[in-house]
Amino acid sequence: MTRRDRGIIETGYGLDKMIADLRAMGRTEGLSERLAEVTAAFCEGLRESMPVRTGRLKGSGSWTSSMQGDVYEGEVTFGGPVAPYAAYVVGRGVNGEHPWDEVQSAFEPMFEHAINSEFDL
Repeated sequence: MTRRDRGIIETGYGLDKMIADLRAMGRTEGLSERLAEVTAAFCEGLRESMPVRTGRLKGSGSWTSSMQGDVYEGEVTFGGPVAPYAAYVVGRGVNGEHPWDEVQSAFEPMFEHAINSEFDL
């Protein structure tokens, strides 16, 4: 009997493996929406961490997401025509720290929580 047959999810294989395990157990209804909510909140967290001189960089943030099979893809972007300097400003960081460092580490557990919410833990 495999771990999947017993309803145990292994988290050591990343988000895609966890989603595959949920799908195998028929437990993915609403999962894409919950993960999209976390992606949207992640975008807002990054927005708050952006440096402000004119506000264009902060205002340029957007996100998209999709789930195809066992793969969830979320993309958060800042810059574009409104703030073409985004890569420079965000990439340079301050004292070796980048705006997304703290935000990303805070949101990683939220993605796991969105998946774990499928179970009565």
